[in-house]
Amino acid sequence: MINYAMSSLAGRNVLVTRAIEQNTSLIDLFKRRGAVPVACPTIATEPAEDVSAVVRSLAAGPGHDWIVFTSTNGVRFFFDVAESADIHAPDGGPVKIAAIGPATAAALQARGCTVDLMPVSHVAEALVEAMGAVDGCRILIPTADIARDTLAAGLEAAGAVVEVVTVYRTVPARRPEDLFGMLAAADAVTFTSSSTALNFVGMLEGQTMPDLIVACIGSKTAETVRGLGLPVHAVAEVSTAEGLVNALEAYLAPQ
Repeated sequence: MINYAMSSLAGRNVLVTRAIEQNTSLIDLFKRRGAVPVACPTIATEPAEDVSAVVRSLAAGPGHDWIVFTSTNGVRFFFDVAESADIHAPDGGPVKIAAIGPATAAALQARGCTVDLMPVSHVAEALVEAMGAVDGCRILIPTADIARDTLAAGLEAAGAVVEVVTVYRTVPARRPEDLFGMLAAADAVTFTSSSTALNFVGMLEGQTMPDLIVACIGSKTAETVRGLGLPVHAVAEVSTAEGLVNALEAYLAPQ
């Protein structure tokens, strides 16, 4: 067992901006390293207002060669729609399932699904490459209303017939009443998606962020954060919750 008693995170106050229903694993990881994580969700997730396209796709039967899931939220809301419509969601057989990231794969496996493909790098571009020859394949992508279109565009460029269906939407979370008190007490803030960063800046309402260490879960999030005028000190090498914790710990380690 790894001993984290001497972790550079020990005693550090870290803001976790992930949605409240997703932040448990990240908070637990920080606690295990001795950090003091503080939940400061900047986004929330809700079911899509119109799920008729999802219902139609499910009701049509196994009409797709692949279903690609890009997040745990995509898994949760997709299966919620299936259950509410009393339709059996695909869980194998002729339909192959791909997942971006181990957390997404684990969420699918918890539903009894076999994950046929997960790229080593947890980004859309890597999945397009890993899927290989998809010319003529019909691919379903359940996703968020604000998802990047990189995945669909890449698959379509490779000749696939792609159907993107919105199963959930991302909305700003309610601003904490003591936000600036939380910021003043914090050592670092973490961003797990572009939307967490965008809504964090929105919560600042034009005021300057205190001098905090900023850690991002991946390069795309880091790019957004820099575009917002914030510094980026640590970026996870592997885009997972553990990768994010490792990156911050490494940044804080004595040189």
